[in-house]
Amino acid sequence: MHRINPRSSIKIPAMKNKVPIENSPKPILKKLTDSCVSHPMISVGLYVCAVSLFFFIFPGADIWSTGLFYSEVFGFWAKNMAFLRDVRYLGIFLVQVVATTCVAVFVLKLLIPDRPPLSTPPVKAVLLA
Repeated sequence: MHRINPRSSIKIPAMKNKVPIENSPKPILKKLTDSCVSHPMISVGLYVCAVSLFFFIFPGADIWSTGLFYSEVFGFWAKNMAFLRDVRYLGIFLVQVVATTCVAVFVLKLLIPDRPPLSTPPVKAVLLA
C-alpha cells in the first residue's frame, strides 16, 4: 500500500496582494523609537517643548483635570483612594530607583574600567539631574 504525505501534496499559492511594509505604521514607530534611542537629549527636549506648548495653548487643562478630583464639599476626595495614593508614591520610588541604578552603574565602571560602559555619560547625567 502506497501512502501519500499530505504535507508534500499541498501547494499553497503565493499571496499577490501583499501590503508593502513601508505603508504600515510599524516602520514609522520603529524609526521614531530608534531616533529617540540614538538622540535622547533631543527627544527629551522635544517632549518638554511639546508638553509646554500644550499647556501654553490650553492653560486651563491642569486646573480642569485637577477639578475632576476636587469637590468643594469633600476637598480632594481621591486622596483616600488606595490605587491613586500608590500611583502618587510610585513617582518618588521610581526616582530613587533610577538614581540608585545610575550610581551603581557608575561605581561598577570605576571598579571594572576595562568593561564597556552600559550607557553613555550624557544619559547618566540626564538621569541623575
